[in-house]
Amino acid sequence: MNRADKAILLFTMLVFWSPLLLAQKPPSVEEQLRAQYESGTALTVQKQGVFAVAPTGSKICPVKYQDGKLNPAEASCLGSLTVGTRVLAVGEKINPAEIDVDVAKERISFHLVECDSCNKGMQSASFKSQIDFQFAKGYLEQAGVSQIVDTISEVLAFPDVAVEEPPPPPPGPSDQPGQDGTLTNSGVMRMSKAHLGDGIIISKIKASACNFDTSVDALVKLKEAGVSDPVIQAMQDASPPDGNPANVSGHWISKFSDSGGSGDVEVDLAQQPDGSVTGSSRYHGTVIATIQGTLQGNTLTYTSTQTTPQCPGTFSGTISFDGDTGRGRYEGNDCRGNIQNGTLTGSRAADGGSPSPTPGTLTFSFRHRHRLMNSSWQIVDYYCSGTLSVSKDGTVAYECTQTDIPSGRCEKPLSFAPGSLKEVKVTSGGNLHLASKKQGNFDFKGNPDDIQQAQAAIAQSLQTAQK
Repeated sequence: MNRADKAILLFTMLVFWSPLLLAQKPPSVEEQLRAQYESGTALTVQKQGVFAVAPTGSKICPVKYQDGKLNPAEASCLGSLTVGTRVLAVGEKINPAEIDVDVAKERISFHLVECDSCNKGMQSASFKSQIDFQFAKGYLEQAGVSQIVDTISEVLAFPDVAVEEPPPPPPGPSDQPGQDGTLTNSGVMRMSKAHLGDGIIISKIKASACNFDTSVDALVKLKEAGVSDPVIQAMQDASPPDGNPANVSGHWISKFSDSGGSGDVEVDLAQQPDGSVTGSSRYHGTVIATIQGTLQGNTLTYTSTQTTPQCPGTFSGTISFDGDTGRGRYEGNDCRGNIQNGTLTGSRAADGGSPSPTPGTLTFSFRHRHRLMNSSWQIVDYYCSGTLSVSKDGTVAYECTQTDIPSGRCEKPLSFAPGSLKEVKVTSGGNLHLASKKQGNFDFKGNPDDIQQAQAAIAQSLQTAQK
């Protein structure tokens, strides 16, 4: 075969085999991620702040995860929603519905739906959400899929999987696994050695009964074994002082502060033998939210659901207890939008509770309207949420606890002495209208039955004062 024939043969082989060679190109990042996160995989929420909309909604407001922080959805998107919303609690299970990878924008978007069958005992109704994972420029072209999955696992953790590895060296006394299946230092070190992500290990700690040794020597040993600081902190959070579980049952007097305002609230908690905790929070004797959570060591992980019809919402957070004091953080969403940077401090009431409202006093959860001019020189209605009370002697008072005014301002408490009101009525729009002799006019929104009851009570005291 001459040189020309060989060239022709080589060309023919290239033409024939090229399509097959091209077909063997490695799968893309998107294909690998879709294989990792198959439809039906139950992922566990690891971060507070995953915003979700009701199943009937056609629009979703995505949250963005970047540089280890979960950023809230845009206010412009939240303001256009017309369906129910809530923030998913840490520990809830959700299923991936679709994954989009935009290498040019360094973004991976997860479209998610709550897993109703997985969330036993938790609020669930197939709410939908979207998380955009934003990476640094050039990262998606260079990083391996395992690195990307580690980042995603900080927010969405995989179910626990068995880790097979050679038997570890004989454990020391502080590393002995619990006889009842409890998670110990040894188990954490094995998971770290297997290069499981921090999100997966912390999720396992939160979901397990734990018996950790957090003495100085044990902490040094964990660090030498390569266990990360966030995991060690999670172990300490799950380990109550002196090995004794916290007792959180009782009545707590608390103060809260967040991006929407600040105030005082009373909390009643009931702790069960299995570590579950139920309770409620109330303001001026009126229950405004229910509480469900799980206590591990001295840390309570909880979800609070507001029950006031005019301002529904859901918040999730953690509280660390030390004897008769507690300190925690929370985030969530209610009628004011996405609430961030929430802090909570409280102390257990020595007598089991604060005095109940004065006998004969009626209390109502209402919203007070403010008509203000915004930055575009437009008149806009803003509302403060709070409690209106009608005392037996005819005194009417209102105290704001939350506000949607952009500045976060709650007005000073209002008080109308007996005889200081000249008119009380229910407007055509269903609002409670109060006209005072010296302080001006005020409008309140609320449950129609509460509006009617408040109007009747104030009108009766007004008639008595005019006699």
